[in-house]
Amino acid sequence: MKQSTGKIRLVLLFVLMSIFAPSSIPQVKAFEPSSLITALPQAAQLAQTWSPQLIRTLNSTGTGFLKIGTAIFNIFKLPWGLLQSTLGAPFGFFDHGVQNMGQGLLAPCELVLQVLLLPVRIISLGSIY
Repeated sequence: MKQSTGKIRLVLLFVLMSIFAPSSIPQVKAFEPSSLITALPQAAQLAQTWSPQLIRTLNSTGTGFLKIGTAIFNIFKLPWGLLQSTLGAPFGFFDHGVQNMGQGLLAPCELVLQVLLLPVRIISLGSIY
């Protein structure tokens, strides 16, 4: 009885391996060098045409990443402002603490907005700054 269940498990293992093994075989795709050489002038012209849009897109995307980083940094101003307005109040830090708490409260909303705007910045070819 135990030998038959062992054989069934072995057959099941081979069936599963035969199902999943072909997907792990690497495939090689090659191109003809002459086709690359013939397409090079058109590719250079296309790159020259689209390079200003690409530069504006990269600039806009970088601005978006910078604003996301600023929003993440501003989230940590909430606990810092709380400490400033409570423990630092006798030392004159109450006003700065309230300002930091306000920025810290608005930062999650700003972060969500900037993360939602990032794909728009990428797709719009740099028209959003």
